[in-house]
Amino acid sequence: IIANPPRRGMAPAVRKAIAALAPSAVAYVSCDPDTLARDLAHLAQLGYQADDIQPVDMIPLTDQVETVALLVRRDPPQARSLYEDDDLRIVSKPGHAPQDKARGNERLLLSTAEQSSGISVWSKKAGSFALFDTALRGPGSRQLHVVLAKGSSHKKGKIGDKARYERLTPAGGHSLLKVTTEQCVPHAPLLRQLARIGHAVVGDSRYGHAPTNRHFEEKYALDRLFLHTARLEFEHPRTRALIRVDEPLPGDLCLVLGRLGYLASMSPNEW
Repeated sequence: IIANPPRRGMAPAVRKAIAALAPSAVAYVSCDPDTLARDLAHLAQLGYQADDIQPVDMIPLTDQVETVALLVRRDPPQARSLYEDDDLRIVSKPGHAPQDKARGNERLLLSTAEQSSGISVWSKKAGSFALFDTALRGPGSRQLHVVLAKGSSHKKGKIGDKARYERLTPAGGHSLLKVTTEQCVPHAPLLRQLARIGHAVVGDSRYGHAPTNRHFEEKYALDRLFLHTARLEFEHPRTRALIRVDEPLPGDLCLVLGRLGYLASMSPNEW
């Protein structure tokens, strides 16, 4: 397959359709290094990794340089481990990657929403699920999410009964929020509650604002939900130790913020 998408890159559905055809190789011709990097990361999750990348000087003495990437079939990369012990496996999920597969007796305890990124948690033993499910959803557990929300929010506010937000910065007429939940809750209620208070998550196809989503895809290279689970804290029910894992904002979301002119560090340690 030879693909030559516009500057905004391929839509996620096109990447999935290419992988579903199972070609022996893909040649991707790109005129934008940012969207090329974003798309190659997703294609790698779909089983096609870059084997060679070659710049092509289309018009000498100008900045019109295109890139041809040759992709070949390879196994998708494994989810990056953030913490593991005899009971738990905590991993980082990329935005477009499918949820990590279970191994042996593993069961999914805490997951990210489809097309969001960040921290997900698996129990490794059949007898561990209920114990850790109670610990994650009980008092003392906490999650931190980074969200780009539609519109200009207040500096601080509540979201339902279990979450609160703080605006990190205005962002192109919208709001970059730090959302903290005092108990670990699924993403779906959070998305619904943010939309209910007038600040739907940008990129949310169910509760969001379709014209805003299109604008961000075409101008800011956002091709998914701008929701990232950046921190998880809870008390280990067996050892009583505080478990804390952090996951920095991924490159595709940093790209969006860079195009918005927000250049501050997005390390969780600074939140």
